[in-house]
Amino acid sequence: MKPGFLRPLLTALPCVFLAAWAQSHPSSPQPDRSIPVPPAVIRPPDAPLLEKSVLKDGLTLVLGRLPRPDRPDAVNLSFLFPLGGSGADSPDKRGLARVAASLMRGEETGSSPHMRGVMEAADRLGVRIQANVSKDAMVVSVWTTRDHLGKTLDLLRTLLKVPAYSDADFQKAIQSAANSFLSPPRGSDAFAQQRLALLLGLEKPGASGRGISVRDVRDFYDSRLSLKNAILAAGGGLSMKDLRSQVDKHLDGRFGSGPSPEAPPVPAVRPVPAQNRAPGVPVHIIAGRQPFKSRVLVGSLAVGSGDPDFPAFLVINSVLGDNLITGRLNQSLRENRLWTYSVMSYMQDRSLGRMYVTETTVKAGLTTACLMGILDEFRRIGDAPVSPEELEKAKIHAIHEIRSTLETPQGASLGTATGVFYKPSEASIGYLERDVERVGSADVLRVARKILNPQTLAVVIDGNANLVLSQLTSLGGIRISVE
Repeated sequence: MKPGFLRPLLTALPCVFLAAWAQSHPSSPQPDRSIPVPPAVIRPPDAPLLEKSVLKDGLTLVLGRLPRPDRPDAVNLSFLFPLGGSGADSPDKRGLARVAASLMRGEETGSSPHMRGVMEAADRLGVRIQANVSKDAMVVSVWTTRDHLGKTLDLLRTLLKVPAYSDADFQKAIQSAANSFLSPPRGSDAFAQQRLALLLGLEKPGASGRGISVRDVRDFYDSRLSLKNAILAAGGGLSMKDLRSQVDKHLDGRFGSGPSPEAPPVPAVRPVPAQNRAPGVPVHIIAGRQPFKSRVLVGSLAVGSGDPDFPAFLVINSVLGDNLITGRLNQSLRENRLWTYSVMSYMQDRSLGRMYVTETTVKAGLTTACLMGILDEFRRIGDAPVSPEELEKAKIHAIHEIRSTLETPQGASLGTATGVFYKPSEASIGYLERDVERVGSADVLRVARKILNPQTLAVVIDGNANLVLSQLTSLGGIRISVE
């Protein structure tokens, strides 16, 4: 018998058995793909139960208690400081709040003895520190457990006090943080986003952070991070009694030693301003290193969380996409034309407000066509009302996003903190879901015309400058700049 004689036989046997099995097990009938899939039924939400208490030193405690937490021991704490927002930075100290947040995260100061001790304590507790800045406030948040709640509050008290750095280390960290935020490296995502924010007037040109001194940062910690008028929110399976007892024991009044300033009023609701600029959509081209593809960012001035138009804005984002394949942008540019792999949209807080960004990456030769496709969808949502079916699907998605966020400890913590900050008169954090339910097609049309019109848009393209320029020169209604 020749070697390998059995190999073909053994290879064929599984095929014979599979063929026999298939004949004895006929396939089930295929569903009728022409019948539209009905919308999913929204289950009753597990919205956090809101409890609120104001302590004698002015600190507001807010608890978003989850009825059925997945992890009963998990807790998220969020400190919201109204005076810590970038909007409170003086014009000559622009970027101070963002520099302070960077120092808290340890991005530029991890090698200093003070920050090394803080981060080692965080590692022992298994907590992760986050610090984020918007125009209206600074939010410092951590994950922890009920057993470590007291030790985590001790850690936060240390973190939010004036850091014990030498002046030399302080100045080095300040400049490094300022360069990271205010002068991002060319070619990075942050670089393109900063250029877009400059076009929209949400950042000030020339804000390098060079005017920020050690005294400025020390004063920031000492006065703008005062517990008076701050909000401490907790999310998870915790009781208000437990939270209050731990706060009384471990925070003991205030972080800073300076006077506690009066709280600023709740951020005023202002309409999105029409920019004083020359006619035409500004298009800024960054000569990138990728000759064969372009990164396209289209930005507009977004409405803030406390704005009455915010619920309609969430619905508009769901209609356009919000990273959904079923959204208009992905259907138009990806599914129908095969121009791009995906189109994403997101909101980003900048020093002077919030911007709404639509972003995609395309083949360089399709840059202009893809840009016009995005602008056409913006124009279409402002020209004609959305259908009742599309509106209902968009609202279902927006409500799902709200609910899925609030059903986590972090979402319950941040949701209650921002809800009490922007809507102090509300007795429940379910107001946003309620307001989304009330959005009608006329609201979508009105808000889309306000925020997605040529007078509020700006474009940044990172790619082959010569190729992009040759495509754009034939278009009208735009103003082109190149770097």
